[in-house]
Amino acid sequence: MPPMSRGDDITLDFDLGSEDRFFRIKAAVIRRSGDACVVKIVAHFKDRRFIPLTPLDLLELKAGLLNFGK
Repeated sequence: MPPMSRGDDITLDFDLGSEDRFFRIKAAVIRRSGDACVVKIVAHFKDRRFIPLTPLDLLELKAGLLNFGK
């Protein structure tokens, strides 16, 4: 895991198996330990820009992560 400190902005990419199941997430580091990092999701990349997540976007992301690999 790369070095990160509390308050750093990071970008995470989740490839869930297909082009329409790819998420680019902007987040802020809340807490960091040796083997874990807690982040607050701020926005996602859509239509070539970062926009705030809606409850439906969060549900889609959670469902995709839970179903990944099945």
